[in-house]
Amino acid sequence: IMRVMNEVMIPTVRGMAAEGRPIKGMLYAGMMISDDRIDVLEFNCRFGDPECQPLLMRLNTDLVEICEKAIDGKLHTIELDIDPRPTVCVVMASQGYPGPYETRKPITGLVNVSKMKDVMVFHAGTTIKNRRTVTNGGRVLGVTAMDSTVAKAIEKAYKAVDKIKWKGCYFRRDIGHRALCREKGNCGPAVGIVMGSDSDLPVMEAAADLLKSLGIKYEMTISSAHRTPDLASEYARTASDRGLKIIIAGAGMAAHLAGVLAAHTTLPVIGVPIDASSLNGLDALLSTVQMPPGIPVGTMGIGKAGAKNAAVLAARILAITSKDITTALVKYSRDMAKEVTQKNEALHS
Repeated sequence: IMRVMNEVMIPTVRGMAAEGRPIKGMLYAGMMISDDRIDVLEFNCRFGDPECQPLLMRLNTDLVEICEKAIDGKLHTIELDIDPRPTVCVVMASQGYPGPYETRKPITGLVNVSKMKDVMVFHAGTTIKNRRTVTNGGRVLGVTAMDSTVAKAIEKAYKAVDKIKWKGCYFRRDIGHRALCREKGNCGPAVGIVMGSDSDLPVMEAAADLLKSLGIKYEMTISSAHRTPDLASEYARTASDRGLKIIIAGAGMAAHLAGVLAAHTTLPVIGVPIDASSLNGLDALLSTVQMPPGIPVGTMGIGKAGAKNAAVLAARILAITSKDITTALVKYSRDMAKEVTQKNEALHS
């Protein structure tokens, strides 16, 4: 927070004043941050985006008084009373948003949620029809909850969300996951993708692309079972301690990489045979699949299809303990079915 204040907010306000355009009122900054770097920065002269709703819920000082003091140039005379507890907002939206969506859908459950302690529902796209609350926008509700920890605030917010219903409602299930992983000290990748050579990258990118589409963090590295055996075994030995849950290994020819990794870890290892010789990948397939008892490698098909299936299998393993990944996999399956249906319709049109 202090870094944002010192590097963004304070220099901006001082710069505007130096140019003869001092601001009185609201200056709300929105940022997209990746790898500790601000990639996108925008300013609103109002509260913007759902992120403001947790801030408003934590604010105990009268907002009108704050605005009046800002206008009068006396903001320094007021002391803000802000609740220190973590607060989480889950946006409930209409099906189709941000594209076309239907409105006037009756909303139920709001009365039940109003009885929950430290929960507030912000109405963004609703109206009253026949004395009932109905949808009237794409971004409909901001269900906001406060508690003693991030995990408890997330749990409370989703308990409230699950009480609210309307036809076509949808929302994300991963709100707060980055803050949660920071709190738990486990923000690293879940899947390690290892390949024997950079020539294997075009194939293994199929696994990386699918994991990315499902919202699963991964890392990629090059390590040969034959040319860098110590590096490969060290990678496997330390994988679990570094937070990895699954290893995907792709190699061609005498493809021993997956087996070597499996011999040095108890994590699941998924092998991807790669066509890198005159034997069309069959050598890699047999080298990967024929493991001795007690050292299993889940072996996929040859090439890009195998790499893609390796990512799907990894996701299914991770989904056992992750509702977010389960939801992503369900959507992935539905999208595949939809694509086949569309191709069939195009064929017969």
